[in-house]
Parts: sequence; structure tokens; C-alpha cells
Amino acid sequence: MEKNIFDFQDYKRYLVFKIKTHPKGGRGFQAQLAQSINCQRAFVSQVLHKEAHFSLEHAERVNRFLNHSPDESRFYINLVLMARAATKELKEYFRDELNQILKKRLTLKDRIQVDKNLSHEDQSKYYSSFIYAAVHMAVAVPGLNNIQALAEHFRIPIKKVIEVVEFLVSRNLVVEKSNGLALGTAHLYINNDDSQMVIKHHSNWRVHALTSLMHEGPRDLHYSTVVTLSKDDALELKSFFIKCMENSQKKIRESKEEVIYSLALDFYEI
Repeated sequence: MEKNIFDFQDYKRYLVFKIKTHPKGGRGFQAQLAQSINCQRAFVSQVLHKEAHFSLEHAERVNRFLNHSPDESRFYINLVLMARAATKELKEYFRDELNQILKKRLTLKDRIQVDKNLSHEDQSKYYSSFIYAAVHMAVAVPGLNNIQALAEHFRIPIKKVIEVVEFLVSRNLVVEKSNGLALGTAHLYINNDDSQMVIKHHSNWRVHALTSLMHEGPRDLHYSTVVTLSKDDALELKSFFIKCMENSQKKIRESKEEVIYSLALDFYEI
């Protein structure tokens, strides 16, 4: 599992890691870092291996040198502030700041791009059955952008498809074009505060996944297991899975619409 800045509680260890994992074993990296932050290479060595610390100005330049994202930059600055803090109370203050950043990163909604939030009434309709989300996405697949094709593909009555499509069109989730139906707003998200809606949404697709086991195809994948692990490793895995979902979302957005798949992931404490 590839490490990143959020896996560290010490900015010096993080920089040593970056040097060691840099191409060519980090050769030349320390010199480039020193030049980038406008200080002597000997001072960088003192920071990395002795008691010296970077200033906040140095830390800001390190952020630019390493092309940190805004969240990464904020985390790194707080690592430096925590290391420079002279009292236990101040160190704890910055540790709390770091924990707040980590907590936010473990909140999926803050990491996955959302296009639109439906009203509570519309959510109740949309998540009443898997077919609304299925049709919503399916219209982007060539050959599935009309009522007849959707009814045949999902094996449901045309009357039901018409009802679903009319709702999706009325909420701009699907649009009507001269050559058929097309995707409107693509990405939705349910607020975790609405527990009943969340449960309904997940149960729709878990039940559908169980049904798909009866006619599993060669490109399908179903996996269930129970494991034991440390609390820290559990948090690390959750972060890893969320990162995978971020990467998969980017891949999905750039991918040509040819088939429709369900993506479901369960990772929770029993």
C-alpha cells in the first residue's frame, strides 16, 4: 500500500521517505530541495537528521516543491508547527488540527465529486428501487438510450420504464435529445444524516448483487470475507479504499460508456 503524507506524524520522517522513494534512490533530491527552499544543503541535513527545524517560510516552499494539494499543504504546515511547538499543550493543539484533517479525509462525501443533491422527496423516489439509478446510468450506454431497449435489458415492463424515465427527465437526471435519451446530472450523494435513505440505497444494490450471483459472468467479481486486524490498520485500509474510489471515479469519468456495472464496497466493524 503506497504511503502518502497523511500516513506520517513527523514531517522529517515524511521527507526522508520522499527522498528514499524518489527515482534513483533519491540522488540529487536533497540538493534540489535545498535550492528550492533557498537554503544550504547542510541545513537540510541538519533538519532531517538533527534538532534543527524548517521555518514556516521553508515549509511553504516545500509544499510548492513537492506539488502538495491544498489538503496536503495544510497537513504539512501543521506537522511543522507541531514539531516546532515548545509546550506540550501547543503540540496537542496542532495534533488535534492534524486529526481533524485526517477525520475529514475519512468522510467519503468530501472526497468524491458530487454534481447534485436531490430534495428529500425526490430521494425517496429515486432510492425506492434500484431501477431508477440503473436507468439513470444506462442511458449513456449505446443502444440503451430508448424506452424499448431499457425495458428489454432490465426485463421490466415498458410502463414502469416510462414512469422511471419521466421522473429522471423531470429532475434533469436524464435529458431527451433528437437521437434518444442521454445522461444529465451524473453523480448524486445521500447525506449520511438521512440514515433510512442510506440504508435503502445500499440494500437495493446488495439485494441486486445477490441476484446477480445466480447468473455470474466471467467479468463479474463477488468477494466476501471476515478478518481481524489492528485499529490503526483498519483506519489505514479505510483510507486506502477511499483513495481507490477516488481513482476509480476519475477512471469512470474518462471511460467510454459501453456497459453498465454495479460497484459496491463493504468494510465495517462487526
